[in-house]
Amino acid sequence: MSDALTMRPATPAAEIETAPAHVQTQQGWANLLFVAPYLAAFALMIVIPLAMGLWLSTTKSDLFGVEAFIGLLNFIRLLRDPIFLQAVWNTLYFVLLTAPTLTVLGFVLALALNRQTR
Repeated sequence: MSDALTMRPATPAAEIETAPAHVQTQQGWANLLFVAPYLAAFALMIVIPLAMGLWLSTTKSDLFGVEAFIGLLNFIRLLRDPIFLQAVWNTLYFVLLTAPTLTVLGFVLALALNRQTR
């Protein structure tokens, strides 16, 4: 039997050697430097526009920058709009009809392609 398949007991945590504190700190900073560009891009492209959109959704504003805070009134008006409610219903109807149909069709095609021909 090979060594790769042999089961060995786990090493207790007290016996595992750890790096000195200054080495761990250096590794932490290095890891942060690798992640920093992603975090900056995430903040610029996701977090900031999301926060600005949430703020704009609670104000009444025009093209000239005049803003008045109105709270959730925009959402209340939206939920009372029959055109919006019809659009939500049409979207749900479309999704509930197409998603299961396409899932089953894809599964059937995958099974057909996976079967042995000879």
